[in-house]
Amino acid sequence: MSGAMIKIMITGYSSLDSALRSLLLEANAYVIKPVDDDELLKVVAEALSTRQNTNSSDH
Repeated sequence: MSGAMIKIMITGYSSLDSALRSLLLEANAYVIKPVDDDELLKVVAEALSTRQNTNSSDH
């Protein structure tokens, strides 16, 4: 993951092109609308955990 920025791609129209684009942009997650609140909270928590673990291993 580049830097400390968390990137979550949320789309109303999933396609192979948008999924590949999110990978190229190093998105932490790819979420398709309509988004369930619990699912979004889980995705954000996992991204924050990954960022924290990455930052901890850098020091």
